[in-house]
Amino acid sequence: MASQDAAQKVPLGNRATDSATGTGNVFIGLSLVLWTLICVFALLEIGANLYVVYLADDDVSVRFASFRQLVKRAGTPNALRWAHHRYLGYYPAPNFQDGGIEHNPLGYRGKEIVLPKPDNEFRIVCMGGSTTYDDSLDYCQTYPALLEDQLREEGYNVTIVNAGVDAWASYEILIALAFRVSYLDADMIVLYSGLNDFASRIVWPPEAYKGDNSGTRPAFPSFLDAGIWEHSTLLRIILVSWGGAEPISSLFLTWDSSSSSNHFFDFIYQIRAGTYPSGVFAQAPLRQILEQNPPLYFSRNLEHIVAIARERNMGVILATFAYANTAKGLKRSFGIDERRADVAKDVMWGIEQMNGVIRRVAAKTDADLFDFAKVFPNDLDYYFDGVHNNERGAALKAQLFARFICESHVIPERFRNFGARAN
Repeated sequence: MASQDAAQKVPLGNRATDSATGTGNVFIGLSLVLWTLICVFALLEIGANLYVVYLADDDVSVRFASFRQLVKRAGTPNALRWAHHRYLGYYPAPNFQDGGIEHNPLGYRGKEIVLPKPDNEFRIVCMGGSTTYDDSLDYCQTYPALLEDQLREEGYNVTIVNAGVDAWASYEILIALAFRVSYLDADMIVLYSGLNDFASRIVWPPEAYKGDNSGTRPAFPSFLDAGIWEHSTLLRIILVSWGGAEPISSLFLTWDSSSSSNHFFDFIYQIRAGTYPSGVFAQAPLRQILEQNPPLYFSRNLEHIVAIARERNMGVILATFAYANTAKGLKRSFGIDERRADVAKDVMWGIEQMNGVIRRVAAKTDADLFDFAKVFPNDLDYYFDGVHNNERGAALKAQLFARFICESHVIPERFRNFGARAN
């Protein structure tokens, strides 16, 4: 009986040993697979790093590289067009150069600014958003640069500073005037803005709409909360290629991120996707939000801008905002289909409110008003998209501004050098 029990126990021991051996083999196999995947990922990661830093062309590198990789590739900390600013959020990176995009040492688009200003020079600073910065054009094709050419042809000894910055609204313009532009020895500012302040009103719930614009922009730029994928070049390439993430160089990912209560881009997305009104707009359509959030902060900011300029002995020209308010223009700019006439009407109503504010502030403060929206052709041939001017549009824009300045006699005659046409 004992021998039989012993005989029966031996197979059990063998089965246990075989089971442990099998489990060990599976573990070893999985470990080898895991280590193989890690090694492959590491090699691909190294290759991706080498590619975006040393081998890719500039456009590909800007799209896929991290900020540190862009700095390493460029050999300068000014690897991105925009630099962080403690009070403005962001501004043009000083000494940045990339093809037709060139910033001077003070962080303005174009040539270097002479300080102090020569006594015989009349200096104009053009302020605004992307429609002043004109990032789709080389500097010499932008409306501020062409305006300088036009006025010089008329015999005026002028220099013009392009102080436009993409996505800036009157909030940033006001701060920039106080902290930056007021130190340029300028004789006049020309303010052309409106659309970005219109977008700043698309905030919900109503209590988020505040005078400091915190309902639109958060307290800190989003790059401070960078996702884990931003530390991996390989994952970044995959996600950006598939549309699952923004490039690190994107203005909206870095300096110009949005607060959760800012629904302007939600509106644009829904319009283009054909899902409007949904989400917050199912609760409060665009017209209701605009009525709830009137342009009172835009009005107050403009008044402050005029007051600061006057205190610094600078003249002020306020210009109304022009855009292609046709069916095709609204389609290009906002994605509004021709069948959504109701939405188009609300957008045009909101933008006209902004222009109405500009007219009223000019009258109230006795600033010079150029009703540009009334004289610029409502024609897509002058636009890239319905909002931003192409080369032809920028040239006409400069011509119209020059005509207004000359006919309004806002530049004293002592600054005419009697050159060009004056001869």
